Amino acid sequence: MSRRPSLHNPIPSSPAPEVYSDSRFHGQPGPSRHVRIPHVASYGGGAIAKSEDRHRCVVAGKESLRILRMSEPGTTSSEHKSVVGRGGYRIDASRNLWAGSGLKMDSSSTDVVWGHGTYSNKILTSARNGELIMWDLNKTGPSKYERRVKEHARAILNIAYSPILQYYCITGSADGYIRVWDLRDMSAAITQIRHPSPVRCVVLSPVSWRPLQAISALDNGSIHMWDLKMGQRGQLHRIPLAHSRAVLTLDWTLASSSTSSRVKGEPVSAPSQTSSSSGWYGNMGFGQFDDLGSLSVGSSTNSADGGGESDSSGSGWLASGGMDRCVKIWSLDTPSGEAHISRRPLYTLHTSYPVRRVLWRPGYECELAVVSNIDFDTGVKTSPPADSASASPSGSPHHNNSEAEDHAASDDEKVTKMSPNGVGDPVEIWDVRRG
Repeated sequence: MSRRPSLHNPIPSSPAPEVYSDSRFHGQPGPSRHVRIPHVASYGGGAIAKSEDRHRCVVAGKESLRILRMSEPGTTSSEHKSVVGRGGYRIDASRNLWAGSGLKMDSSSTDVVWGHGTYSNKILTSARNGELIMWDLNKTGPSKYERRVKEHARAILNIAYSPILQYYCITGSADGYIRVWDLRDMSAAITQIRHPSPVRCVVLSPVSWRPLQAISALDNGSIHMWDLKMGQRGQLHRIPLAHSRAVLTLDWTLASSSTSSRVKGEPVSAPSQTSSSSGWYGNMGFGQFDDLGSLSVGSSTNSADGGGESDSSGSGWLASGGMDRCVKIWSLDTPSGEAHISRRPLYTLHTSYPVRRVLWRPGYECELAVVSNIDFDTGVKTSPPADSASASPSGSPHHNNSEAEDHAASDDEKVTKMSPNGVGDPVEIWDVRRG
């Protein structure tokens, strides 16, 4: 059985040939699952979020909102639009939910999240004018628009949805504020935190015993960690120069419970979930957070990523990426168990493009998906720099070798997937331990 290292285990100085496996072949065997459906989002950018049932996702464009459903071979559909791939897998697209909502162009979407649990029928989109908009898929009639609220003075750049508390989300805005929202009463944000620079990205804690911690990334390259219950006084940690330019993306992950005892060899299977519906739509006071007492400390987190049983003994790792063409991995664990971000990144990956999005790959805790920040307004792929993508791995799991020379990444270190016509953002899969 192929065995791969985890972030807890240093790479051997002379690794055996079977230590690594080719990430290009980590997918499910069998017929090709590649399906390409065109013109899902309106021209001029877009955002995507998956549903709790793992069979659907929502795609928000400038003035569009569609639900996509992925189906196995042999299924039939009479939906608005559908495409079948070579392997028989299909994608069905709903009609544009934006049409008929009555929203204007200044409410065009910048980000989207899909609720879970009791709120699995709710979708939240953020807008360029600072609005937070809720959609209800169970609403009768052609319009699924439910309500909107505006407290940000400028565009909302990112929405983060809690993987633990199904009724909390947080927004980060170009006005420098993050605001916490309770989906049970969206008349006003329950708390807000001011930053010295526009907030490019926010992420909520996946740690079950610290569900109301959050990390924000700023336009000036800094990263902040907060205890949301304390509001403006709740800053836990700050890295002033985490990146040399704007930080555009964050992703916070936990280690699996098996990591500390063995080196993982096979992907962790996701928990079995089924859709509940066969159709598409199947104040500043601290008292707002009092109901957190019902959470059991140390309980496992069944997050949307489905990476398996989480390790409640640690706070995991943070991946950050930005305009400086770097992806950095930060440790959030400390011997004392206090909330803290390591001063130095454990690993630094140097990409060919500015980084728009990074995501930990579920079941492969060493691997990251990296999405470039190519200008999506034009849809034209710019030529990469003359130097090829490189990475400088740290010499040990607790030290970043910043003086190490960058080396060119070979094909088996990085996989780039482009659309057939060469237009679109490259998606690269990196193993952070390999560099």
